[in-house]
Amino acid sequence: MAVCPKCRSTGPKAEQCPRDGLHFVDEAVLANAPEGHLLGLTIGRKFVPMEILGEGGMGFIYKSIQKPVGRMVALKVLKDNYMHDEVIRDRFLREAEVIAKLNHRNIVMLFDSGLDENTGVLYMAMEFLSGKSVDKEVSQNISLQRIVSICTGIAAALAEAHKHGIIHRDLKPENVFLVLDEDGKEVSKVLDFGFARLQGATKKLTQAGIAFGTPHYMAPEQAMGLETITSAADVYSLGIMMFELVTGQVPYDGVHAMEIMNKQVNAPIPTPQPRPGLKTPMRMLQLIEACMQKEPEDRPADGATVLAELQRVQEDIENSSAILTAHVPLPQPVPQAAPPVAGGGGLKPQQLVLLIGGAVAFLLLGVIIALLLSRIT
Repeated sequence: MAVCPKCRSTGPKAEQCPRDGLHFVDEAVLANAPEGHLLGLTIGRKFVPMEILGEGGMGFIYKSIQKPVGRMVALKVLKDNYMHDEVIRDRFLREAEVIAKLNHRNIVMLFDSGLDENTGVLYMAMEFLSGKSVDKEVSQNISLQRIVSICTGIAAALAEAHKHGIIHRDLKPENVFLVLDEDGKEVSKVLDFGFARLQGATKKLTQAGIAFGTPHYMAPEQAMGLETITSAADVYSLGIMMFELVTGQVPYDGVHAMEIMNKQVNAPIPTPQPRPGLKTPMRMLQLIEACMQKEPEDRPADGATVLAELQRVQEDIENSSAILTAHVPLPQPVPQAAPPVAGGGGLKPQQLVLLIGGAVAFLLLGVIIALLLSRIT
């Protein structure tokens, strides 16, 4: 049953309440909603939040309907208590600015953003993704072909971002969604550009000496809090993700963030040991190690470079599969029994053996008789 969030009258889901203008929302959804939610309201004059998809440190993400077209969108809204924090407000606006510059199959699409005049909240309306994040797959026994496909999509997204001077800076499995396109093909979608950096931007959102990112996927230069962060930092994060997908575990772990970050900077690069049964080409293993080099200049320069190498890995896999198929011996034809003689007079195999045996015996008997007669005469 759907109810109005304000007057609690009932009505058809997503329809407008005639009493107060809000929209009817599932009662169960409202019962679990936090205080200060936006369910049933109209944001940006056309987006109606119907369900809370997730809650982050700075905001909520709602599954929303875009009126009047009826399209589902993911509506990201900044929490009220951060609306007066200039740094967080700027970071939210920066994410919208970054996504607006990008239009790519492997990057979440932005439809609209702004400041809602009625509620006073900042919002972003983005492509609604129905799927699952890559972190749900790292512990699964997925095929090499699928691993390469997932990573190729991520590299393509980075190539597009880096081409526009955008560095993601927080690439991790939770920030990559796997969805199906209209043809049923799996597509990697990179999202959450909240900490992205536009190269050449005059306004900095972080201070030098402050580490920024997620420890398990953080490049050494980020862990050290260096001011200059390039596209090579995203390459490092992708290298960590490839390592995890191939081996089933992250290369560096620890009991707390500082321990992990210290390993990112100082620990030797571990050799990736593929999961049992995962026959990984040497080119793929070499690419992972190249992406995980400690010094940015020792890594592939950007997403486009990694993408080109992953495409070569894909070609190697396809070629090896073709060669293997070409050398599989064809099944031998099954011998066919001789057709029966017309009229049903054909001999059975047992009869044929007896007939031949009888003929041989008859010939031997003739030879013996001839020898005896020659002696008598």
